[in-house]
Amino acid sequence: MNLLSLKSRLKTAVKGAILFLFLLQTAEGIAQNAKAARTNAAVSLEAYITDNNKRGELKNAQEKIDIAAKDAEVGQDPKTWRYRGVIYVAIAENEKLRSDQPTAAMTAYESWLRALTLEEAKLTAKNKPLTKLPSKNDYKEGFEQAANALYNAGVEALSSKGYGEAYPYFAAICQIPTSAKSAFGDKAPAYRFKEVDAKRMAGIGAMRLGKIEEGEGILRPMLNGTLLNDIALAETYNEMAAAAIDAEQLTKARQYLAEGRKKYPAHQNLLRTEISLAIREQRLPEVEAQIKLAIQSSPNDAELIFVMGNLYDGLFREKIRPSERMADLSTIDENLGLDYFQKATDYYTMALKANPNHYNSLYSLGVLQVNYANYGYKKQEKNAKDPQWQKLSDAAVDKALSHLLAAEKLEPKNKLALQALKSVYGIKGDNAKYEEYKAKSK
Repeated sequence: MNLLSLKSRLKTAVKGAILFLFLLQTAEGIAQNAKAARTNAAVSLEAYITDNNKRGELKNAQEKIDIAAKDAEVGQDPKTWRYRGVIYVAIAENEKLRSDQPTAAMTAYESWLRALTLEEAKLTAKNKPLTKLPSKNDYKEGFEQAANALYNAGVEALSSKGYGEAYPYFAAICQIPTSAKSAFGDKAPAYRFKEVDAKRMAGIGAMRLGKIEEGEGILRPMLNGTLLNDIALAETYNEMAAAAIDAEQLTKARQYLAEGRKKYPAHQNLLRTEISLAIREQRLPEVEAQIKLAIQSSPNDAELIFVMGNLYDGLFREKIRPSERMADLSTIDENLGLDYFQKATDYYTMALKANPNHYNSLYSLGVLQVNYANYGYKKQEKNAKDPQWQKLSDAAVDKALSHLLAAEKLEPKNKLALQALKSVYGIKGDNAKYEEYKAKSK
């Protein structure tokens, strides 16, 4: 939603509200000041809507409407809170003001909810049904605007801070059809297209926060329906499984993975999560056997073969990581790590035979060789009189360079490959190339 569209939707409502507010200025004392503040807020908002550059007017509107909302009398008027909702939506939609008030969208939603609660209380006191809600269309529009602001705020929080920060925004959107039922009735809100995404992210967010049952309650109906496409469905299964693993609910994690893998047997993230769970439960041979069977039935599936290489790649790094302090690396772990290195190399190479332009395999094979080279250089430091490790490591760096340059050709702007190439040229002592790729990676 942009502010131009906000202007077109709100202008009529604002003019009506201004007229109403001017008529209310008949009381005395504190109430008089609160009503005057509300009128002032209306005038300032109108000035801002007319010219979006007048952010000072919007800030003034916010200050004045907050004064009105705190008043014992004016704060009991639903119109005060409706107007507050409009103002905070405008703040949430203004990039500069929103950065100073990141919770503006939630305040807008809570203001509309407060207005509706007061309105419903009036109807109940008069023994009137909630279906007789006055200004129903205004409430519908207000909640829809608040929902859009909540959605944008949730996406912004998700991209920078994760599901923990984003969850309340998506959860609020999911609550609107219930909390504002007197406004919408049985008709779905107009933001339905965003409600699906919001529900999915609220469910995942709940699970990421350890609320497994709550999250599953939101997500399960979506998994059994037609609301999500295949990409979103596969990732949802994966997120559910990962969250269950983090919450130590491993039985549920296995359940989600079994369901997801049945529908999407070659999905990379599902495979990785299953491998992670298998390692945790010491069931690695079982998963290895499953993936090998899958590769036999799909020998040209580069993605599936790549996942197998990625499995051994991770195990190699896990075993050899103590090589930074060679004294801590046991002979058993060292030999096992080197075996994993060879298997990772073989599977990445196999994936490239299935698809020579498979970027992930080229990039991962290059990084694998760099990690092996670093291991070799550490071995050389420990065995200064034995030159074999120096030669093996130098050869590994040359192989890494070849694979990473091939990956760069496929995706010239991929930052990971550029950073890896910078590191390789640094190892080789090629300062000119190092500076070139340092600049490129920026």
